[in-house]
Amino acid sequence: MSLRKNTIVRTLFLHSAQTAEWMAEARTPETRARIQRWSRIETAGIAAALVGITLLLLASFASIGVAVWHSVTDGDPAGPLWWIWGTAVGVAGIGALTWVLGSSRRQAACFADGYETVGTVDRAIEHPGSGDDLTWWDLRISAAVAESSVLRRRLHLEGEHHDRRVGGPVRFRHNTLRPDALDDIHLVDWAGTIGHSSRRSRNAVLPALDRTPRTAMVTVNEESDFMTGWPGLYVTYRGTDGRQHEVHLADHVDDSWLDRFPASSTWQVYCFRDPALADTVVFLTEAHDDVWRSGTYLWLGVRSEVRTEQLRKPRPGSPFLGEDSPWRFGP
Repeated sequence: MSLRKNTIVRTLFLHSAQTAEWMAEARTPETRARIQRWSRIETAGIAAALVGITLLLLASFASIGVAVWHSVTDGDPAGPLWWIWGTAVGVAGIGALTWVLGSSRRQAACFADGYETVGTVDRAIEHPGSGDDLTWWDLRISAAVAESSVLRRRLHLEGEHHDRRVGGPVRFRHNTLRPDALDDIHLVDWAGTIGHSSRRSRNAVLPALDRTPRTAMVTVNEESDFMTGWPGLYVTYRGTDGRQHEVHLADHVDDSWLDRFPASSTWQVYCFRDPALADTVVFLTEAHDDVWRSGTYLWLGVRSEVRTEQLRKPRPGSPFLGEDSPWRFGP
């Protein structure tokens, strides 16, 4: 059975159990509601598409009947034929569009609260199609998220030549950090280089952090940073090398809070333990968990790119230091 046929069967006949399984991975009531809503829309689309296909099959017989009737009555069959075929094609088309939209939005909702990681395609196993079934591929993916933890995932894709992706990067979302949750994956893209956009992959392991609170003074609070277009919020602090450094905050402070960071205001921060990283970024400590953040800003030295990530919704608390954070600091 092809991937598409298997999806139809599972969605139509195992709807409640499948939806409950998807919702169990969600972390917020809003996400669970979105999953349930789009799952229902997806199921309705599949049902409508199947009804439309049935109508298309029946339309052939109906057309013959109309043609015979109007040949006897000497009438014009164009009007009834338009209604017959228009209804069948319309129902099938609307059903197909609803199905595609519902499936896409449901998949996105299922992983909305998840982590985003860049991994490597290790293997590509081809499953040749037969008849109307397309060839599909079983891609095996690995991604290191901690010094001793490697995620292993599998991705099923229809199409050709996916074996060319072996050894290349893949960015995906996942709801858990369990190493062998093979099907916990949602493809984002095949880009391995992170550019300067607002959506970034997350490096789960960062250099070791010095947990000594340090006083940092705001020196620049501009409307935008020349490298990223994000608000430029720079502070000066004394690093582990005993010298003063002007750096960007790793916490992307939400716009609603920027006016509370005027020049010369002071904040408690953590810095990296390695003095070689003193000129990169610093992190607001737990003392400022009331500050709302809307993303992250990372730069790990002159050989690295600026890596930013936009949170789905602004929220208080550190995106790096919380228990639910995908980021981890080295020992």
